[in-house]
Amino acid sequence: MAASFDSGQTWKTYRFNKWFDVDITNLTLFMRKGMSLDTLNSIPEKDLTGLTRLAYYFDSSIHYENIYALDEVMMVMDSPRNGVEFKDMSLQLLNTTATVNVIFSGNKLKGVLDDADQGKVKYRVLLNGKPYYPEEGDFTRLMSSPFNIDIGIDERKVNFGAENTLKVEFQDYWGVIDYWETKFIGSYSGLMFMDESGDFLSDTFGGILKQLDYGVIIAGQTTLTKKVRIKNLLGYAVDNVYLEMDKKFETEGVEVQLSRQANPFLPIDYLIYGLTQPDESIDFYIRIATDIHAKPNPNGNFEMKVTADRV
Repeated sequence: MAASFDSGQTWKTYRFNKWFDVDITNLTLFMRKGMSLDTLNSIPEKDLTGLTRLAYYFDSSIHYENIYALDEVMMVMDSPRNGVEFKDMSLQLLNTTATVNVIFSGNKLKGVLDDADQGKVKYRVLLNGKPYYPEEGDFTRLMSSPFNIDIGIDERKVNFGAENTLKVEFQDYWGVIDYWETKFIGSYSGLMFMDESGDFLSDTFGGILKQLDYGVIIAGQTTLTKKVRIKNLLGYAVDNVYLEMDKKFETEGVEVQLSRQANPFLPIDYLIYGLTQPDESIDFYIRIATDIHAKPNPNGNFEMKVTADRV
């Protein structure tokens, strides 16, 4: 408990037969230095003159579902003669607003929703002002804090190549609402293949967006070299990036060759790269070599595969 002699402008606690200032917004300090009801009842009458308000701290961390109400305050004093009187008494419930610590990267929303009171929390996610999670637009049910958030944002629901707004609204048990918001340009997520002009060759789901076209190849020829880029849009670092041609597209007499460099071109069947941070790119080079006996194929194509380990 704490007492005020100026209608709540400042607060004091009684210790060692004196009044001392106390900050009731600092819950840790309030719990440690606040008065008990027995202490209040032991204060001499002369030291209570001018008292206008009392502040109470209720520890809700172990009473999540309780509703608090002040029913009665009793002070025991010997024959008061100076007219100590209480009126317009107010009850203050001290609550710490829930907090969220999240990041959005690689079309993934991750973080922690917490409440310093260790109470229950709930949240919802809005994408461009429309409900995303839960889909109905309501808040989730109340859950014990801290609570982990891990939500993938479907790129088919974002404005691709344009600005989008992602908003997380969160609420504690007492109904206090706050929010976190970020803006981002809609893009794909994953280890994405791009040509040297920066155009995506495939989407997140493996769909072909643009072909790496070598035109007509005459048997016995080796094509010019084309530069290809892999960009890490996963939102987290990866290691052991392994790149190779999909074996099911192999054709007799036709060899898709890979190289770390264009000049000199050192052909190899696969490429391995190390630690790759988010938004970091890897450049490599591709050419096609054929022998004189290769059979004609007017619709020949090949596909590349890439795998990696999350760090």
